[in-house]
Amino acid sequence: SSNSLICGKVLAGAIAGVVQAAVILGAGFAAYGVTKEAWNGMLDFLFNIPTNVLLVYAVFAVLSYVLYAFIFGMLGALVSKTEDISKSSTPVLMIYIVSFMIAMFGMTSDSNSLLMKVASYIPFTSGNAMFIRVSMGSVAIWEVVISAGILIASCVAAGMFAAKIFRFGTLHYGNPIKLGTALKKVKKEK
Repeated sequence: SSNSLICGKVLAGAIAGVVQAAVILGAGFAAYGVTKEAWNGMLDFLFNIPTNVLLVYAVFAVLSYVLYAFIFGMLGALVSKTEDISKSSTPVLMIYIVSFMIAMFGMTSDSNSLLMKVASYIPFTSGNAMFIRVSMGSVAIWEVVISAGILIASCVAAGMFAAKIFRFGTLHYGNPIKLGTALKKVKKEK
């Protein structure tokens, strides 16, 4: 089924990415742990990360990664030529760049500003914003839980929507499909 195909593609890529990141980060932490005395604690600011910050980072990074992976998987199903991928993925990349810029602005000015608080509940920006808020300030646990819940619901919704678009895209393989056309066709099928 199209649900199995898109979930298999996205989740396999996400698992591979998470495993790679875990190996790289784990190797860095392990190497520093073994050679900490030789460094005289010079890199403690980088490797002595509080557990709550690491946990929030892990949860929000993985969920944000899955959300964007579903969106890119959906957009990838709409193109038939490699040359068209950049054109279809540019709007999503721009959303992520805006998310990154909001997080950088919040990190350099006020991590508990209204902009950062709002951004930490929007699924496209919460991966960066909530991580910055937790690491730079004090965030209540209920805020983290609500934001993570919204992000989980968004991942599920994006997965279901991506499966519908993926099914439509694979049925029309070889023909260029615009996102607006695909959305109209999916809406008619309901």
